[in-house]
Amino acid sequence: MKITGNDRPHQRRQDLGQRMETQDSDLSNEAAALADILKWSADLPGWQRDALRRLCGQTKLETGDITTLVSICKGMDNAAPLDASHIRDPAASHAMVNLGALHGLSNVNALAPGERLSFGKTGVTVIYGDNGAGKSGYARVLKQLCRARSPKGEAILPNIYAAAIGTPAAGVDFNIGGQKRSASWTQGCAPDPMLSAVSVFDWRTANIMSKTPTISPTRRSLSASSHRPAKR
Repeated sequence: MKITGNDRPHQRRQDLGQRMETQDSDLSNEAAALADILKWSADLPGWQRDALRRLCGQTKLETGDITTLVSICKGMDNAAPLDASHIRDPAASHAMVNLGALHGLSNVNALAPGERLSFGKTGVTVIYGDNGAGKSGYARVLKQLCRARSPKGEAILPNIYAAAIGTPAAGVDFNIGGQKRSASWTQGCAPDPMLSAVSVFDWRTANIMSKTPTISPTRRSLSASSHRPAKR
C-alpha cells in the first residue's frame, strides 16, 4: 500500500498516541503491583519490610544495607518498613497532575526563604543559574514531593550556617484535572499522594533506573513532567 505525504503525519501522531497509551498502562500496572507488594508485606518481619523499602530506592542491597538488616534481625536496630509514602499511589496513575509552583521553602540547604519557583501551564519551563544557585535544592524537594526514586542518603539538609536549624519544609501548588490544589510538605512526613502522578527525573535518578549506573554529566539538570492518562 502506498503511503502519501499527507498520511505520514497522521501515522506519526497515531504511533505517538499508541506509545503514550503503552507508557500509561505500564505506569498503572507498576503502581498496582507495588500496592500489592505493600499489602502483602504487612505481615512480614521488620527486616524484610525494611529491605523492601531500600529496594524501592536502589537497584540492589549494598554491604552496608546487609549489615543494618542483620542488626535489625538481632534487635540492635529499629526497622523502617516500606509504606505507602515510598511508592506511586495507584489512584494517581490515571490522574492529570500539573505542577503550579513551589514556594515557602524553609531550612532547605542555603535557599533563601520566601522565594517562589513557578511552572508554566503549557510548554517547557527552563530554570537556569550558576553553580550553587540552588537548582539542585529545588530538585531534591520536588523528588521527595513526587516520590521519585533517589539514591540512598540523598536527604535534604538545612543551612548549616544558619543560627537556628529546623526541618526542611515547603509548600506546593498543583492542578488535578484543571482544579487547583495546594499542599504543605515537611521532610519525614508523607507528601500528598496525588503528587506521585508527576515524574521527576535527574541524573541521580537515572543512575538508579539504569542497569549500568555510569551516567555522570558535566551539567546536571532537572526534568519534571506531568503524567498523562490513557485515552478513554
